[in-house]
Amino acid sequence: MWRLILASKDLIIPFASGVVGAFVGGWATIFFQRNTERKRLAEKILFNVYMMLMELKGWHFWITSAEIRGKESDQRILGEFQDKRWRVADEMRKIDHLPEAREILRVMFSLTYKSERERADELDRLLDVLGKKLNRQYDQVMAEITRENRALMVRDSDEFFFRQKRIQP
Repeated sequence: MWRLILASKDLIIPFASGVVGAFVGGWATIFFQRNTERKRLAEKILFNVYMMLMELKGWHFWITSAEIRGKESDQRILGEFQDKRWRVADEMRKIDHLPEAREILRVMFSLTYKSERERADELDRLLDVLGKKLNRQYDQVMAEITRENRALMVRDSDEFFFRQKRIQP
């Protein structure tokens, strides 16, 4: 009789250990897999926000250039800028923790900027910060292109717009 009880203990302990180990291992796998999926989703959303901000910057460029020339911005451009900034805000709602969220929302919606040039400078800074997180080389090249385009616009706006019309509708 004692042999039967001892034999069952010899089976019960390894069996229970195996069940507990399988449960803990399964839970750990699910936990780490969900964390990885959340990180991947957050990176994807951050990249989408970055690309949308690049597009927003393109529309804001025209607003800034109108301000520099002392003209009113085209209503179509203002409408596109409005649409793009709300799309960025909607995309940002999908991500829980974006350290730059406050600054991004401010640059898109705040009326505290004295000029659109100031807003453009802040937008450039934010894009630099996000670019360093996402794709350093792309960010560096796009920043260089933007600086070159701005310099041409300030130096010779007629030439800038002539060149612009060759590559944009």
